[in-house]
Amino acid sequence: KNNSKQLSCFHSFLDRRINVANDKIICKCYKVTEKDIKKAIKKGAESAKNIRKETKADTACRHCTKKFEKTVKDLLK
Repeated sequence: KNNSKQLSCFHSFLDRRINVANDKIICKCYKVTEKDIKKAIKKGAESAKNIRKETKADTACRHCTKKFEKTVKDLLK
């Protein structure tokens, strides 16, 4: 539980500090943006699993799972 609280504080810090050229950050642990996910799709990734392999998004703390999956779903339509 303590690690979860520390990650939450860390992510709050990142929310305030990271600005990647106005690109929406999807995974804060690996600083994966929506643009990175689009690039992975362009390279041939056809599923969330393939995009995770390509970008490492949603593979560390997993706090971004909902945001990641929604973004992937929207982009793969």
